[in-house]
Amino acid sequence: MHLYTTRNKDLSRSRYSVDLVGLQTVCERNYLGLSQITPSGGAGTTLTVMIEVGGHTAEASLKIVEQTRYTTLLALSVVQPLHSWLPLPSLTVRMYHDVRMAEVMAAGCHRGLDARYSYPNPHMYQPDEKHQLNKLLSEWLQHCLSAGYSNDPLPILP
Repeated sequence: MHLYTTRNKDLSRSRYSVDLVGLQTVCERNYLGLSQITPSGGAGTTLTVMIEVGGHTAEASLKIVEQTRYTTLLALSVVQPLHSWLPLPSLTVRMYHDVRMAEVMAAGCHRGLDARYSYPNPHMYQPDEKHQLNKLLSEWLQHCLSAGYSNDPLPILP
């Protein structure tokens, strides 16, 4: 009985807790990156970004799905990946203009991301799946801004 109680205490200490400050920092970074490449216009406006790395070219599409006064919903998809063995999921991202943050709302067919998942779980999501997807977006945006180009003008959102 004593062993069982000690074991439960150990599990509770190792339980994942959301790093809210870290997640907010990544979301702020995502907003700044997206504000530099998001096309101006209403719903349906699309921007194509080409990325060249080591002789390989990738093509990404950034589409405004919905635009309101305080938010913009974007669909980000890689039309042509750098490598066939490295596909990136399509991301749905919401930009919050009043707080200047952008967060991943969906990845591929997975909608409604939770801040924390128990592990293991039926879908085998990581405990910090939402944070990881936002970090993926942040890294992707940094790469687009450093190695990407577009033939379309890139106005900055308000």
